[in-house]
Amino acid sequence: MSQLPIRRINFADAAKKRQHDAIVARVELQKQYAVASRETLRVPRADALKRKIDAAVYRLYDLSAEEVRVVEGKGGIR
Repeated sequence: MSQLPIRRINFADAAKKRQHDAIVARVELQKQYAVASRETLRVPRADALKRKIDAAVYRLYDLSAEEVRVVEGKGGIR
């Protein structure tokens, strides 16, 4: 695990903290959608919210397009 390139969030940076807090809020909302989707057939907004969360995390960690492709399993670094 110590070999993984995990970036740390600088919570002293107000912009990074806002990004982090927005992601946390979206994840909490996604949890509510997950419960609702189990009770009904499906909540389409949950998929859109997941994509927004993913994009926000990629921005927070300053991932390059190539790194995003790796994370999403669509090719990447060789």
